[in-house]
Amino acid sequence: MSQTDFIGTAEAAAILAARFGHYSAATLRQLCIRHAVPGAQKIGRDWMIPVEWIKNYTPKRKDAVKMLSLTNLTQQESGIIVYDNSVIVVNWWVQCPQGLPRVFAGTIIGIPDPDATPSDAVHVDDIREILPDPEDMDVVYDYNDDIPELYADNAEITSGRAWTIGDVVVIAPDGWC
Repeated sequence: MSQTDFIGTAEAAAILAARFGHYSAATLRQLCIRHAVPGAQKIGRDWMIPVEWIKNYTPKRKDAVKMLSLTNLTQQESGIIVYDNSVIVVNWWVQCPQGLPRVFAGTIIGIPDPDATPSDAVHVDDIREILPDPEDMDVVYDYNDDIPELYADNAEITSGRAWTIGDVVVIAPDGWC
């Protein structure tokens, strides 16, 4: 195969999203890592997908219930989940590829919910406006201490996007991966 027989994950995801909906480059990278894309090649840090695979690809279970993927929803790998006053800062792409993250026995797990329907994204100029009051906030999981950084004296204002899913708020801060 020549180089023209391959495309990058972003281009492949755009093609698959147009055909089937809800595909992201992150999802394709995950498939490549799991060797689920025959002929995929890693060149440096990037995965290259065979064009022939894209042309012939069909979802294995067309009638399968689509589970919520926060990576697909937010188009980023990490963010903040708010359950009432409880806050989880999580890399959902790695720690819970499907469902809403929950802390169980000190680790993050994804709880799939086939009925989860996110609202449209809302842009906020300062994500602290939609977080619980720091005095009442229960930070359940924050491996990198991102929440204290948001409230530090010299902290810059962080904008972002937010969705609601039932009583849960999903925050994708701008500038996070």
